[in-house]
Amino acid sequence: MDNSIQRLLKEANEKNVPKRPLTLINISPQVPNVIEGNERFNSSVTIEAVPGRVYVGQQTLLYKRISLPEALNDLQLRNIVPFTPEMVIEMVNRQLNLFITADDLEPFTPPELELNETASLTLVSRADSFGFVGSVEIELMYGRTLLESIITFRLLDLFKHPTDPAFGKQSGRMVTWGFDFTSLRDAIKVDSKTQSYSDWQALQSACLYLGIPSWAQGALADYSTADIEDSNKDFDRVAIQAVVSSAEIIGPLYFHYNLLDEV
Repeated sequence: MDNSIQRLLKEANEKNVPKRPLTLINISPQVPNVIEGNERFNSSVTIEAVPGRVYVGQQTLLYKRISLPEALNDLQLRNIVPFTPEMVIEMVNRQLNLFITADDLEPFTPPELELNETASLTLVSRADSFGFVGSVEIELMYGRTLLESIITFRLLDLFKHPTDPAFGKQSGRMVTWGFDFTSLRDAIKVDSKTQSYSDWQALQSACLYLGIPSWAQGALADYSTADIEDSNKDFDRVAIQAVVSSAEIIGPLYFHYNLLDEV
């Protein structure tokens, strides 16, 4: 994980694109200064070129350090093992997606707690911290972790619909994805001349029986399911009609089947 000064230099490099990236090898940063009364910037830091390392001279960067009292307001940390300074910093970073290191804070010692006991701990930023300013009081509790403290992103999209419904049509992939077309593998074999189905009528009759809406015949391609990310891996292969014309379904059609050993 990058620390404060590394993140600051990364930002300076991205905005300026120097011939040689600014690093702690070719520049030396001074202690940051506080800027009062500026809504956009609250800090400045002067960086000096290291003699003999690409650059000469110095430049002052204006930026905004993170306020500990704002970022850690009302923070409570829970654990079922005794707190250590390293643990406190790691938990704060994990819960708030920060990048605090021991170099950003004055030394502190967490209090010893009994089960279900709580206590306050004051974290104070060092004057030479490049990323943080201010001090804040947080609460420690010797107890099991609350789910709401670790699950901060509740809107998941893992199981979203593979094809956005349009004009009330069903997803072609979804209506065909779960069926076994092994018994129709000769019908869904790609015809070398037409690049479509070898037996269109047999497939249409079977799909009508399965309740799959009708569609217009189109170009077909055959793949190993290992090569198609969203295919049904319970099968060996899948024939896919990617472009579908239908009044009732939209999107590709997936016809899965298994390879059978010849007798």
